[in-house]
Amino acid sequence: MKQGNNVWLRWNKKNSYSIAALMVLVDIELTAVPRLGIMLYSFATAQAEEVYREVAAAKSGSVYIAGGPHPSALPEEALQYFDYVVVGEAEETLPELIDAIKKGRSVDYVLGIAYHKDGRTICTPERPAVDLDLYLPSAAASWHPLRSAGGAPGAAPTARRRGSSVAGCGIDP
Repeated sequence: MKQGNNVWLRWNKKNSYSIAALMVLVDIELTAVPRLGIMLYSFATAQAEEVYREVAAAKSGSVYIAGGPHPSALPEEALQYFDYVVVGEAEETLPELIDAIKKGRSVDYVLGIAYHKDGRTICTPERPAVDLDLYLPSAAASWHPLRSAGGAPGAAPTARRRGSSVAGCGIDP
């Protein structure tokens, strides 16, 4: 992979479950700071302001992608700081989005994202429900926090729920 084309996930102790899920989807590296390439962030409302400050101050020239509960619920807000927002589950959407970005293709066909184009917010159609049982994070689970806490190896929550409404995209899952 050429320099600047790496995919990075901004690690923090609050997104360890996202890390476990995403590591089996795409070839990512964890980072504690923004880096050159494609930067992924997964966060909840409690982390939003801190994440927004970090991204606004970043000088890496990266493509920034947000996902998780907060950006999914408020994509318009997240798009003030991010290039793309994955709305809902990322299991199928994120690999397609990253592939399109790396190959310089249009992202218009990628279901379940929001982004700005020509001064407008674009929300692609909602992706059909994903069977999360097909995407268990077992391959990346050897480091998983539940393992060190005495939980079963590979244990991770799989009962995630789709949001009830997405502000700014007019999506009612």
